[in-house]
Amino acid sequence: MSLLGARPITRRRYGVGGYVDGYWVDGTPALDTVDASVQVLKGRDREALPEGVRASDGRKLYLDDPTALQTVQQSAAQRADEVLIDGAWFTVMKVQPSHPLIPHVRALVVAIPEGASA
Repeated sequence: MSLLGARPITRRRYGVGGYVDGYWVDGTPALDTVDASVQVLKGRDREALPEGVRASDGRKLYLDDPTALQTVQQSAAQRADEVLIDGAWFTVMKVQPSHPLIPHVRALVVAIPEGASA
């Protein structure tokens, strides 16, 4: 099934990280492409985000593949996936099933501040 308005977006997924000499080192990032319908994040969707990031620039993504994006909570040894939308990087905050009759997931993403390490 194809979602209305879906377009390819770049995903950055980090490999499994680990401790080296007592310091955490993130896994190596890999770029890939996923198809998603990108929407503005507002209202109730913002309330679903943690309190510290509700005011951040955000987007809502609809995807066919429930494994296309992952949050940091889904794997403690990996960073959350990041997506490139209109020239800006966003981090995946929440991935949730959206509707029982239409097989797709909804992902909430927030902008990574410019200058933050990738």
